[in-house]
Amino acid sequence: MLDCQAPADARVSARMLAGLDSIDESTRLWAAYALSRRRPLDEAVLTRLAAQLGDPSAGVRERVRWIYAAEA
Repeated sequence: MLDCQAPADARVSARMLAGLDSIDESTRLWAAYALSRRRPLDEAVLTRLAAQLGDPSAGVRERVRWIYAAEA
């Protein structure tokens, strides 16, 4: 839903980071996907995303790597 509405408020991205802390893999995947659709991301969000490069889910790690590649 956030992707469709595309709110411009940068605080939305910061709030979406909470989904990356979920024990549920699908929640983490959707949070990473949604963040990938909100580029460009600010430095604080990118810094927090770095922790997800070690996520147990290959899908989450792949999405986070894609975000960094797209931001470069």
